[in-house]
Amino acid sequence: LQRCSVAQKMSWASRRLTKRIEDGAYSLLGIFGVHMPLLYGEGRRAFFRLQLEIMGVCDDQSIFAF
Repeated sequence: LQRCSVAQKMSWASRRLTKRIEDGAYSLLGIFGVHMPLLYGEGRRAFFRLQLEIMGVCDDQSIFAF
């Protein structure tokens, strides 16, 4: 997993079907090694918060592809 770019990891979530929109973001927390509160009902905002957390621990510029 360490060799994969942020964009590659994010693409995994883009193809995943979840019951709640935010579950797609929450499912990536462990893959990126980040922590954030789970706020059910936030919808797409979960991906924005996930991206902020990732930028805090990783300097991979491919995150801006999403």
